[in-house]
Amino acid sequence: FVCQVVDSVLNGESAHGVAIIRPPGHHAEQDEPCGFCIFNNVSVAAKYALDNHGLSRVLILDWDVHHGNGTQAMFYNDPRVLYISVHRYDHGSFFPHSKDAGPHNVGEGKGEGFNVNVAWNKKGMSDPEYIAAFQQVILPMSIYAYNKTVLHINSVRKGILNCVRYALDNHGLSRVLILDWDVHHGNGTQAMFYNDPRVLYISVHRYDHGSFFPHSKDAGPHNVGEGKGEGFNVNVAWNKHPSTRESAYLAAGCLLEVVDSVLNGESAHGVAIIRPPGHHAEQDEPCGFCIFNNVSVAAKYALDNHGLSRVLILDWDVHHGNGTQAMFYNDPRVLYISVHRYDHGSFFPHSKDAGPHNVGEGKGEGFNVNVAWNKKGMSDPEYIAAFQQVILPIAYQFNPELVLVSAGYDACVNDPLGGCKVSPEAYAHFTHWLKALAQGRIILALEGGYNISSISYAMTLCTKALLGDPLPLLESDLDINSSAVTSIKETISSHKAYWSSLKFLVALPENKLLSADYAQLDLPMSKLKLTEDSTSYPQEANNERTAESSKKQSENSTPSPQDANDESREESSKTSDLQ
Repeated sequence: FVCQVVDSVLNGESAHGVAIIRPPGHHAEQDEPCGFCIFNNVSVAAKYALDNHGLSRVLILDWDVHHGNGTQAMFYNDPRVLYISVHRYDHGSFFPHSKDAGPHNVGEGKGEGFNVNVAWNKKGMSDPEYIAAFQQVILPMSIYAYNKTVLHINSVRKGILNCVRYALDNHGLSRVLILDWDVHHGNGTQAMFYNDPRVLYISVHRYDHGSFFPHSKDAGPHNVGEGKGEGFNVNVAWNKHPSTRESAYLAAGCLLEVVDSVLNGESAHGVAIIRPPGHHAEQDEPCGFCIFNNVSVAAKYALDNHGLSRVLILDWDVHHGNGTQAMFYNDPRVLYISVHRYDHGSFFPHSKDAGPHNVGEGKGEGFNVNVAWNKKGMSDPEYIAAFQQVILPIAYQFNPELVLVSAGYDACVNDPLGGCKVSPEAYAHFTHWLKALAQGRIILALEGGYNISSISYAMTLCTKALLGDPLPLLESDLDINSSAVTSIKETISSHKAYWSSLKFLVALPENKLLSADYAQLDLPMSKLKLTEDSTSYPQEANNERTAESSKKQSENSTPSPQDANDESREESSKTSDLQ
């Protein structure tokens, strides 16, 4: 009967046709029935039209709530048939229970690009959702079946960009539309045609203010193309949950409550288990899952409302705290130290500002310290070396009145994003080492971390360290990564002009960092004799600087890195006297 309707329409006897028939057909495979379907009626009709009426292009639109698996299979490598299905998918759990119904199945061989699945992952879709699918996908793509002037392509497979260039260069096209509905922004596609007015690139994707992959502000709605291509790049970028603002206010407010409790003497230490995190957030915009920069707000609050003059922010999240760095880059009252994965600027937040040579500016020069790993896989020995060679020497010389830790645990073992292997036990020891600073006024604020087991265990052990409980022993006899040694030396080189505590570092152990037996390492450090000649400046400058340092200490002012040099010289003289 369906074939009769085809004949009637294609022979001009009828303008249109309707076939009210049972059983249905679109689940039926070529050689077997499926899902109440015996023969695939529509597929038979399409094949009949191609073979008996000389057609070269047939569009099959399937708006049944179930995916037409049989229809898709029959024409999956046939470019003469464009099959578009809009259906409930539920990540493959809805009938016919197949991942073949997903949006990434676009055809194969000559039929690649001629199979289109608009797959709903929730029930309850109604008029607005279907209208959107028609306007954004079905109607534009259907045009391609009949009009070669404009080419519509769903960007989901490798090589599609070459197809666009081929179409432009070899078929004389003047206008190409690339519609990209992948949940991730097509950063590569955008870059290739950003100044080309012949290509209109439209991407609908999850953005989350730049924190969703590919972690780039280029995926934002304000990127519209440039040059002749200005206006031909369109990003529809989805952002946060509607209750995000309320949660962010609550997180920042909780941390301020902890600051008050500690600085008012009600608590010795503090832990703020809060979400969302904060250290990526800039002063005027969210970034990287962070809405408000919780720790930066807390530091500013402590300075302004509790009269502090020196605050240390230590950030051990695997990502660099770009927002925190920016907020205090020229402020000598805040010493910001970050140990993070850098990968020469390619790791999120993808900025050279996270490198070791960024030391602060103006009055804040020397008060920004980046220990930047250039390889994944860093674990306990590398972090212990960073603490003992860089973080603790500078922190103790700075002598803070409050320590705030951006306690991200995405460098912890088993985290799916960080790519590092720091043990929860190591984080506890880090906390213990910091506890002696600022009269014990240390506050840990949760940042990143994407393995709930790692986060909960690590934070529990850090809390035990604050409470003074015995800590588990760390594994000994571990080698240190040579890349980490290079990174630490780069940081020391960048900061030794500002911090005299780094000038005593002659060598770094390159293996067996945690071994109790250092005698076999033959370190130059063990042979170093601290004499007045080896640690002091010329006597005239030393006397002048020592007097200046004493005056500043009596005023209890914020010590600059240069003041710290003066203190070191005094200690050097005492050491010489003892010798």
